[in-house]
Amino acid sequence: MPESLDGLVKLNVETGKTITWIRDHKKQIATEPVFVPHPETKDEDDGTNFRLKKNAYKIVLGLILAPVITFEDNDFPFVVILDAKTFTEVARCRIDHPLPLSLHAQFYPN
Repeated sequence: MPESLDGLVKLNVETGKTITWIRDHKKQIATEPVFVPHPETKDEDDGTNFRLKKNAYKIVLGLILAPVITFEDNDFPFVVILDAKTFTEVARCRIDHPLPLSLHAQFYPN
């Protein structure tokens, strides 16, 4: 696969600075990422309250949700959740069903 598919990139268009999230192995492709904004945001990458119900974590930050498709036999697709400011991985949510390569992501606040 081309190097451009190694992960996700956040680009600051004013400074040219980039931050990346790199996939685990070459048989994964991150699909269209979605930003989850805070309803009363002040910064463009300010966040929201987001609850991961299984472990009851409350995360208060801007989030990037990106489905990751895998082509490894014993591997499952997942949604990677990134801190929108730092691009550090906050969590992964495993998906027990195949995802199409052309998956388009959406976030609906309600």
